[in-house]
Amino acid sequence: MSSAPVSEKETSVQGEQWQEQAEEFKNLGNAAFKNKEHQQAIEFYGKAISLDPDNHVLYSNRYASRRRK
Repeated sequence: MSSAPVSEKETSVQGEQWQEQAEEFKNLGNAAFKNKEHQQAIEFYGKAISLDPDNHVLYSNRYASRRRK
């Protein structure tokens, strides 16, 4: 019996939950950025990117945090 391929997103968070989790990490990153906690923001954006690698806004936000660090 062969298994259907499972995407990376589905292996880390099932179903539609990955989108919600990515958005939550983005929001946490935004809050950290506003509080000038740039290293923490970078980490949150990185987690969001691992769930939603096609979201270009996350890369821009992470870059902005790196520039302010």
